[in-house]
Amino acid sequence: MRGHNDPSRDDDDPIEAPHRVLHRAIETSGLERTHIFPGEFMANTREWTASIRTESVVRAPFGDWTSAMVHEADIAAVAMAALLDEGHAGRTDVPTGPEPVRRRDAVRMIGEAIGREVRFIELTPDEAREHWKDRYPEQVIEWFLEMGRHLDGNAWVSPAVEEVTGRPGRTFARWAADHADDFR
Repeated sequence: MRGHNDPSRDDDDPIEAPHRVLHRAIETSGLERTHIFPGEFMANTREWTASIRTESVVRAPFGDWTSAMVHEADIAAVAMAALLDEGHAGRTDVPTGPEPVRRRDAVRMIGEAIGREVRFIELTPDEAREHWKDRYPEQVIEWFLEMGRHLDGNAWVSPAVEEVTGRPGRTFARWAADHADDFR
């Protein structure tokens, strides 16, 4: 867990690794900076749009994997505060959603938002590799699969959204309702 004044971290995240050089350059530049490293975006579930629209089904691995996904409007609110309000220089904020959500529950909430049942079909790791092979590089797929083996993967809830904005973050149920037309 990073604190408010910690620099960017080193880890095995292949999506973030290319950005590390830029983070370090910013941190050592002597300029005022604020890092904002959001958790998993709720909007990532839009990858399910086509199968929900056509079949009312989501195929994905690790149905019990949890993540405190963050609403894009909350990321924007934290960024806006960092740009406009005093006291953010040198901070590192990690906005997340206000609650961890299991994958299969996210699918259920989307179904509730669009007014019909949406089934979750859990893929095996080999089925997931096949499903993602044209979308992600192999290294990213393997990292996703490794991360998914830890069912509480992204379940940590950060206080950043509420601390910075003065209000709790938006829930996944709210996000699903806000974006229901995307899935109809």
